Amino acid sequence: MSLNLDPLIRRYCEMLSSPDLPIMDSVERASQLKTPKPQDASDPIQGRILRLLSTLAKPKFILEIGTMSAVATINLAKGLVERGKLTSIEYNDDLQPLIHEHLTAAGVEDKVNVIYGIAMDVIPTIKDPIDILYIDAAKREYKAYVELLIDQVNTGGLIITDNVLWKGEVVNSEKSTMAQALDDFNHYIKDREDLESLIIPYRDGLSISRKIL
Repeated sequence: MSLNLDPLIRRYCEMLSSPDLPIMDSVERASQLKTPKPQDASDPIQGRILRLLSTLAKPKFILEIGTMSAVATINLAKGLVERGKLTSIEYNDDLQPLIHEHLTAAGVEDKVNVIYGIAMDVIPTIKDPIDILYIDAAKREYKAYVELLIDQVNTGGLIITDNVLWKGEVVNSEKSTMAQALDDFNHYIKDREDLESLIIPYRDGLSISRKIL
């Protein structure tokens, strides 16, 4: 799912950005071939955005909800401080061999713990203070995820959520159920006094919020 971007502009941006991690070409190809919804995986530019944000934030602990093929996982993990950890929650355990292969190839397997299960069941077991919360899972649950975890997000910590524009449908007067849920979520995030937020209109929309209180 993505908003249209001129292929020439996209290529220009990729060519004039710092090189991607060498492993990411094969990881991204495998994501296209071996996952049930390859269009949902982070693309090279989005992956680099996540890696840059993580590097700037210097997180000790990252919680990711929705691992898929571990494209975002790898990029986020590369920004962890020494001895930092990332826990990722993935409901589809059929992806376990692919995820393990990618994390190992990227050299981050010692920093990442993937828990297979339903996020709403796993979240209460997560007790660590959170420096980055990355959400790319069940869209109707986005608000619930934030409400459950907001108190664990450190002041200055980031909440990053993907697909918040839902193919651009959030601006339609008549919305699908999914688009309505994401529109409601976007307003919820904007109205929270403890967050300052920005929606980047790239691909399917990336929301980045910093906890300020």
